[in-house]
Amino acid sequence: MCFVESSVNVTLPRGPSCQDGSYPLSADGSKCKSYLVEFIKHLIGQTLNSVLHDGYFIETVVQWLIQLSSSAVRQLRHTATFIVLKLNTSLIEVANHLREEGDITMRQLEGEKKKSPTKRASAKLELLKKSLTESQTKLHGIELQMNAISTGV
Repeated sequence: MCFVESSVNVTLPRGPSCQDGSYPLSADGSKCKSYLVEFIKHLIGQTLNSVLHDGYFIETVVQWLIQLSSSAVRQLRHTATFIVLKLNTSLIEVANHLREEGDITMRQLEGEKKKSPTKRASAKLELLKKSLTESQTKLHGIELQMNAISTGV
């Protein structure tokens, strides 16, 4: 794994704009919120078949969100909460997709089991069993990740 280090100078605005509670996520007419939502959806979508299920990716994101939510700056705490809600929403969509996939596989498996032994394809039966187990494992992992995000932040 290769990590790229970069130095980013982040300066929070001081003055009336920060004191009155306005910042990009709460400002009227700001596209920041919609861009952040799209970013989270794309992030989950791109990692769906790879690092989303390795445990390390979500753990790292959760640690980052915990640090943000513990900040003394209210805007960062609000942003962390917003990201947690949207991240969980995206993970719920993934979990629903995995449930649907599992239900379809289960119906196919039951249909294959109902066939007579001479018409039953044992290779297909094993493939369906493996697919069902894999989707159930992924679903369990996603549920654990959602729980970790909700309780961590």
